[in-house]
Amino acid sequence: MKIAISTVLFLLIFQFPGKAQTKDSANLLADITGSERISLPESFVFDKSLDITFSSGTKSNLSVLQYKFRYPENQAYMAMTITGQAEESREKNPEIVVDFETERIINFMCFSHTKMALIHTLTESKKDVRILKTDCSGLRPTEKSKLILGYNCTAYRFENESAKGTVWIAATVDSSLEKLFSGLGLSVLIDETQTGYILLMEAKELNSGELTKVAVNQVNVDDDYAIDSQSYVATAVPAN
Repeated sequence: MKIAISTVLFLLIFQFPGKAQTKDSANLLADITGSERISLPESFVFDKSLDITFSSGTKSNLSVLQYKFRYPENQAYMAMTITGQAEESREKNPEIVVDFETERIINFMCFSHTKMALIHTLTESKKDVRILKTDCSGLRPTEKSKLILGYNCTAYRFENESAKGTVWIAATVDSSLEKLFSGLGLSVLIDETQTGYILLMEAKELNSGELTKVAVNQVNVDDDYAIDSQSYVATAVPAN
């Protein structure tokens, strides 16, 4: 039954012309799916961002994705999208907003001239938005250092029961970015009293042999970006 409803829903979505992006369209979709009618803020506004390349897999089959993460000053929500793809495919990449205050995940998607915002409940498991979950305990400093994105970084080696590798850590970043780094799993205890921030990491899982590489490519503390929620037809996705 759910498959049949989803098929009807998406057939109708593709029939809506661009000029029909109205609350009436959202109400119609809510009637079809049996979901509640949803209102969103006029916009989600962001002023900080990180561009990150994340690679994982075996040496012969390494998958690489480029992400952009955005936050507002109060960090009430965050946005993530996959970047670095061909220009013609960017419109198809959803922008995913995790709203911590209303406990919702909003998928902003474009289908030709139709814009949809599909809203899911933010479950406890999905509140963990860390991109890096590798255990970096057992850090040992090396004598290597270099500037990465303007930050003085020191190379540390680590090896523990689950992984081994090298991380380049900055002792400080802009204070407005500290929570963003921490929320994405890019902060680590250098010692008992000091937290550092990961700009670059290469690690190997000891059990599986899988590699993980993370590189922060760009930091922007003056990002000026907004998602115009009112240009999307919003509907809630029924819980499983």
